[in-house]
Amino acid sequence: MEFLRRAVTAEPNSFEPRAALIQAYLETGQTNQALADALALSRAGPTDPRATQVLGATQLAAGRRSDAVATFSRAAAARPDDVGAKILLGRAQVAAGQPGDARATYEAAARMKGAPREAIELELVRLDVGAKNFDSALRRANALKAQTRN
Repeated sequence: MEFLRRAVTAEPNSFEPRAALIQAYLETGQTNQALADALALSRAGPTDPRATQVLGATQLAAGRRSDAVATFSRAAAARPDDVGAKILLGRAQVAAGQPGDARATYEAAARMKGAPREAIELELVRLDVGAKNFDSALRRANALKAQTRN
């Protein structure tokens, strides 16, 4: 970890070493330091989607699910054409126990140009299974299976 700290000190505006250090903090249980650094990274690059992703992922890892939903909501609003931002928001909503909101987010993402529809359908299958809506999950899974054969 000391190597990463030196890399950040040497290149304080470089994204990669800062993100790697945040991950190292999470892996070693230094959650508060990871959160502080992720917030600083996000503030230093407020328009950089990578910084937003690191902050939201760090918040999720730290159990701050509602903060992650807020972070990814802001990102999705700032980049309305970014399918990835919507998918990350949906995942945060699932983690925060907001399956209805997550379903709406995933369905909106699926309608977007360039959407990875198969991946989104899989997320919707998981939501159906979590809600014990097995008939819907099976229908979606079978439709997905048929699509991937063609």
